[in-house]
Amino acid sequence: MNSSPHTSPVTTLEKLASELGCSIVDEKLAIHLDNEDELKHLKQCFHIPTKKDLPAIEKSLINEEDNCIYFCGNSLGLQPKKVKDYIDEELDKWAKMGVHGHFIGKRPWALSDECIVDLMAKIVELCFLQGCFVGFDLAHAVGNVELHLHDWDVDFACWCSYKFVIPPWNSYTLFHILTLELELSQGVDGFRLSNPPILLVCSLHASLEVFNQTTMKALRKKSILLTGYLEYLIKHYYSENIAEPEKPYAKIFTPSRIEERGCQLSLTFSLPIKAVYQELKKRGVVCDRREPYGLRIAPVPLYNSFHDVFKFVQILGESFDAAQKTEEPNRNKN
Repeated sequence: MNSSPHTSPVTTLEKLASELGCSIVDEKLAIHLDNEDELKHLKQCFHIPTKKDLPAIEKSLINEEDNCIYFCGNSLGLQPKKVKDYIDEELDKWAKMGVHGHFIGKRPWALSDECIVDLMAKIVELCFLQGCFVGFDLAHAVGNVELHLHDWDVDFACWCSYKFVIPPWNSYTLFHILTLELELSQGVDGFRLSNPPILLVCSLHASLEVFNQTTMKALRKKSILLTGYLEYLIKHYYSENIAEPEKPYAKIFTPSRIEERGCQLSLTFSLPIKAVYQELKKRGVVCDRREPYGLRIAPVPLYNSFHDVFKFVQILGESFDAAQKTEEPNRNKN
């Protein structure tokens, strides 16, 4: 994918489609983009749920052995395959040596965060004090867009890692701060209240090892094109058409400027959100419904593909058709 972060995704897609002799909406383009994707190997680092293991699927509508379309990385990232091994190592150490595990092994519990400092260097940088304190809430930014906290002279920032940085639950909410009138240990260690939670460190360790195989610049480059592709297909197929007032449509209320968004698109529909969401779940799509009428779709560059996007847009059409048929009897009753 020879696209620049500053090039419009549509321009890149049009150029590639022209070279391939097809349209942007052709499946051929999605397959080509995946074949040329320099980050496609990272997908093998994650467990991707199969459709048969999901709740609410309808067996007659799916191939149960297929992987689901997981577009919910904004809410909880997929599990890196090494997580279980790392957690098992610590449980085994606990069973064999008890309290001595605090200072022995690859991840001594009392110092376990120190073993991932080098991996975290891409995320946590020391900043210089610039007059007043400036801080940012980066909950949906870390692991999603490029951050240069040091270059920006940011004094502090906080974020959660269970979204785009992958580890589960509320693991490792990090607080990055510079200088206060306190006598603290050097660096972020001065703000540590107790032993780091070792099982959560294991999850973060496995995740950051994946991030260490690439760069945020490369991830962001793919993300811009991946989300731009999703945006184009949704607008192409499901824009509101005044000439066809009965045709279901979707609206994207995420900013269209790539500088103002990450990988996620938030959608609303002309059909009831609950009906569309249920039909998507039946077909093995995992996404994020938000009351009262929003659906958040997040293709994550670490493990989502262009063909995932292509298939999602097709399934969205099937879900519209099914939801519309469900709503018609209710409309006639009224």
